[in-house]
Amino acid sequence: MEIIVHTESSGEAEIVTVEETALVGSLVVEGSGHRVWIAEQVEEVQLDLSFVAVGIGQHHHVHKGRCHEIEIDVRYETEHKVHKVRPSATVGEVLDWAVGDTGFHLPSDQRPKYVLAVPGAQDYLSADLRVITLVETECRVHLNLLPKDHFGG
Repeated sequence: MEIIVHTESSGEAEIVTVEETALVGSLVVEGSGHRVWIAEQVEEVQLDLSFVAVGIGQHHHVHKGRCHEIEIDVRYETEHKVHKVRPSATVGEVLDWAVGDTGFHLPSDQRPKYVLAVPGAQDYLSADLRVITLVETECRVHLNLLPKDHFGG
């Protein structure tokens, strides 16, 4: 079966073919400290169980990395706020928090006009990008909340 693997600091998802009965641990390099999560789940998956035993099926999104929790540091104008998310969280989920009532509390009609970007980037991040792929050496990601027109539209 094919699964979609999002790896810490990789930037892109990878389609990997695995046997349903293979152990989840076959996804990680021994000694790497990587753990595995399934999208929408907080708890990591046991590496000594098979893909089918932990509920991973065809085209499921699987996340691997060292971080059990990722700290997102978002800057908006001169302020910044920190929010913690699970490794399988998407940029869209972080954006919803950032523009929402517990983030920077932007007016409802203005929220769709904002995006998240890596500082210094030439383009904004796709809402479906998994946050774990942005992690570098620490379990922290720095992002800027910017108007979409900052990038020309």
